[in-house]
Amino acid sequence: MGVKAAIPLFSAIIGLIVVISSERVSGPAAEAFEIDTLIAKMQAAYAGIADYRMQVDMKTRVDGDSFKTAKFLYTFKKPHRIRLDFESPYQGTILVYPDKQRKVLVRPWGWSGLLEFHLEPDGFLLRGLWGQRIDQTHMGLLIKNIFRSVKEGRKGPLELKEMQGHVQVQVLSENHFLRTRLTQYEFIIDRSMWLPV
Repeated sequence: MGVKAAIPLFSAIIGLIVVISSERVSGPAAEAFEIDTLIAKMQAAYAGIADYRMQVDMKTRVDGDSFKTAKFLYTFKKPHRIRLDFESPYQGTILVYPDKQRKVLVRPWGWSGLLEFHLEPDGFLLRGLWGQRIDQTHMGLLIKNIFRSVKEGRKGPLELKEMQGHVQVQVLSENHFLRTRLTQYEFIIDRSMWLPV
């Protein structure tokens, strides 16, 4: 397994969080108030955290009913330090951004010092199906993208639903990273933290 195989799955790291919503908000005024309130609460919650770590289980539809899956530990430290520790499919592979040269340090299988690559964050080996780069994966950008999805990039109905401590948002919008594509986004916001999960 080479570097070409180790990197592409990082594409939609925080871009898509899947949930299905069936209850609609009634009327445009109620919808605007609810989504504006939700976005404001997420922005305030994000401003109050310095670092975070989360386990990401990503399932990405590629063709019809075919999916690619990935599992990794995502670590973020403000102002802008990112680390991914892959569990699957490339067990032990580590990505760190930025390194000393403002590039992405790639350690296949976690081999510190034995085999390391320093790649540009916008290089084709680090982009996936949606064109997302590692420096575009932090929660602050996700919150901005949720706002863009429900406001200026929206191309279809907006659905909001409250469920056991979560708010679910589903919307058809311009793709966050490839503006020529439409994507059905689904996000889950935890009501205890007011952050996307």
